[in-house]
Amino acid sequence: MGLSYLSLGVLASGMLVALPVAAQAPAPPPGTDQASPAADPTAAPPSTPNAPVPGAATPPAPPPGPPPPGPPPPGVPPAPPPHPGAAPGAPPAPYPYPYPYPYPPPPPPAAEQSEKPQRPPKRRYVLPEGAAVQSSPFLDASVSLIALEDRLTDPFTFGLAFGGYIAERIRLVARLEMPTTSERLDDEFVEAPPPGFQPPEDNVTLIYGGALGFVVAHTPNFVFAPGISFLRTDIGELGSMIGVALPFEWTNRHGMRFGFEMDVGRIVGGSIELECRSAMQCTPGQRTTLDRPDGRAIALRFHMGFGFNHPPAHEVTDDSPR
Repeated sequence: MGLSYLSLGVLASGMLVALPVAAQAPAPPPGTDQASPAADPTAAPPSTPNAPVPGAATPPAPPPGPPPPGPPPPGVPPAPPPHPGAAPGAPPAPYPYPYPYPYPPPPPPAAEQSEKPQRPPKRRYVLPEGAAVQSSPFLDASVSLIALEDRLTDPFTFGLAFGGYIAERIRLVARLEMPTTSERLDDEFVEAPPPGFQPPEDNVTLIYGGALGFVVAHTPNFVFAPGISFLRTDIGELGSMIGVALPFEWTNRHGMRFGFEMDVGRIVGGSIELECRSAMQCTPGQRTTLDRPDGRAIALRFHMGFGFNHPPAHEVTDDSPR
């Protein structure tokens, strides 16, 4: 009895499950004898997904997305693929720089490089060979130091010199100088004369002399012509100087001369005449003459002047042959 009730319950459950499945069974294909069910005029039309509702407001259109990337320009490598986690439409990540630093940009082509402005050629003036010895005759002004042992010492003697180069080999100079010292003599005869005798009271007012030399070296601007020198004063009792002359002279392209000369030698000859001026020690009017001893002599001169007939200098540039 109990088993019969259980069997009835299972059978009723199976019938209930079969009814919905039969209701959802597909319609028979066309050409079959089964008649289609009549449509219900009161039923609502089927709904279409995303169909607009009559009378409702139209929603705004979504904003346009980013334009698709164009092709890369020539010579540029293609962009790397986007990162898997990047948002759609985001620009691709740039290539990383090579380690440690990026390469410098290539230099521009040679045709595009700006040319450096060229400096104008530097001007030079070149004198012909032997221009210094060709600058003849010449006139110089000089200032000298003259020291004649036991006779005269003058640190400032001003003078003029006139000379020239004969056949560009011989240097001949004549000079005239004027001392500035007020002391004529400085020797033992003046400091300690014989008793009752006095030297004359005249002073040196003029010094004259000259030099004769031979050109041993010269350039367009320089001449060295050593030789012998001669010097004498307007007072014959002081003697004469004979020495070696060492002149160093320069000439520029305009004919201006400057240089210095050193004369070293001996002062020879000369005498001094003393006159008695004291009746107690000598006979008034008595005269005596004493010879002067030889001594050392030196003359150092600085001169500046101008040379005539100076050859002109020709202008050249750095790229011109010398």
